[in-house]
Amino acid sequence: MKNIRHLMNWALFIGLAAAIAPATVQAQTTGGAWQVREIEGQMVATAGAGFLLMCSQGTPSILFALQPPPSRNPAQVRIVIDGAEHFVEVAQPRADAMWGAFLPDSTLVDALRNGSEAAFHIEGRVRATVSLAGSGEAIGGALEACLPQLIAEEEAPLPEVPAGERTAIMRAAGFTLSRGKWTTCEGDETGDISQYRDVNGDGAQDALVSSYGTACRGFAGSGFALLTRQGSGWRVLAESTGIAELFPRQGIAWPDIEIGGPGTDCFAFLRWNGREYVRGGTSLGGEICTLDPVFANAAGANNAGRSGEGILGQVPVRLGYYVEQGERCERPSYLYKFETNRHLEIAEGNGSIELLVYDYARVSSQDDGFYFIQLADAGPEDPEDIGVRAMGGGRIDLLIQDIVELVHCQEENVPSRLRR
Repeated sequence: MKNIRHLMNWALFIGLAAAIAPATVQAQTTGGAWQVREIEGQMVATAGAGFLLMCSQGTPSILFALQPPPSRNPAQVRIVIDGAEHFVEVAQPRADAMWGAFLPDSTLVDALRNGSEAAFHIEGRVRATVSLAGSGEAIGGALEACLPQLIAEEEAPLPEVPAGERTAIMRAAGFTLSRGKWTTCEGDETGDISQYRDVNGDGAQDALVSSYGTACRGFAGSGFALLTRQGSGWRVLAESTGIAELFPRQGIAWPDIEIGGPGTDCFAFLRWNGREYVRGGTSLGGEICTLDPVFANAAGANNAGRSGEGILGQVPVRLGYYVEQGERCERPSYLYKFETNRHLEIAEGNGSIELLVYDYARVSSQDDGFYFIQLADAGPEDPEDIGVRAMGGGRIDLLIQDIVELVHCQEENVPSRLRR
C-alpha cells in the first residue's frame, strides 16, 4: 500500500474549482487537446472544462465537475482505460467545489499518460469519457513534481512481519482480512503494517498500522494506529486520522507522533505523558512550533531538549536575531533580537541607530499557534501584548498590529554595529 506522505491542500482544491467554470462532465466525450495551464499558481493538466489532474503537496490528484452529483460522498469511480480497470474514491469538500481523489499509484498515472481513452463509471453508469490522445506530455508536465516520489514510495517495501503477528496486529487495530486485503470501515478502507520495529527502545517490536480511504477518514484520506505488545497480544497506544511521522525526544519513552494533514503549516502532534498519548502542541517535520501548556516548561524551548529555554522559558522559539522574510542578515533594514525576557527592535538611519525594547511579563494565552505575551510596562502607544508563532525551519511569525514573517540569523552574520 502506498504511504502517501503529504495530503491535498483542500483550500487550493476549492480555489481551483472556483477558477474553472463549473461545467458538467456527464455522459459526454471530452475531445479537446490536452494542455498544461497555471491556475491559482498551480500547474494542472486539462482536457476540457470540468476535468483536470494536478500535483498538490507532492501527491498526484484528479478533479471532476459532476452534475448531477453522485448520491454518496465519497463516491467510488471505476476508470476503464483501454479495457483495464482502475478504482478511486472521489470526495467533494463542499457543495460548490469539484470532486477530487488522490491517484493511488503510478499504474493509473501511466495508464492516463499512455492510453487512448478513459471512461469514468459512477454508480453503475458512464458519467464521462475523456480522450487521452496527446495526454502524455501534458500530464507529465503537471505531475512532474509527483513522479519521483511515486517511484520512491512504490520501491519502499513493506516490513517483513511473521504471518501470525501480522494477523494479531491487524485485528487489534480493528481490521478484517477480506479477499486477501486487510479492510476496516465496513470494508471501505484498506490498510497494512507500515512500520514493524522497536519504537521506544525497550527491545520489543512495535507496529504502526496505516489505513487509506475517505469513507471514514474523510478528506484526509489516511489514518494510523500505533500498537505495542501487551502480554501475548497487542494494544493500541494511539490512533488518529492523518499521516503519522514519529520523532524521538530525549527523556521521553515514546516518540512524538506528528499528524500530517492538509496544508503546509505546523501540524498537531501527540506526546507521551508517561501513561498515554495526549496532544502535545504543533510541529513541522519534527521541529516544535508550539507546546501545549502541560509540556511547555518541561520541553526544550530551543528544540534542544533543555528546560527553560525560549521566550520566558515557555515559548519554543530560537532566541537571537531575526530579519523580515526576504531580507539579508548581512544588510538588514530592520533587525529583531529575541531574548528570554524581552525583544529588541533595531533600525539604522541617518548615521544613528534607533532601539526599541519590549519587556515581557507573562504568556497570557494561545490561539491559532500563537503564544500571546503580555508586555511588562506597556506605554499608551505600545500594544498590550504581542503574538509569537514558530513556523519551523528557523522562521517565526510576529503579531503586533499585523503579522510579520521573520527568519533567524546567525549572530556572526549580523553587522557588529547593530548587535545588542
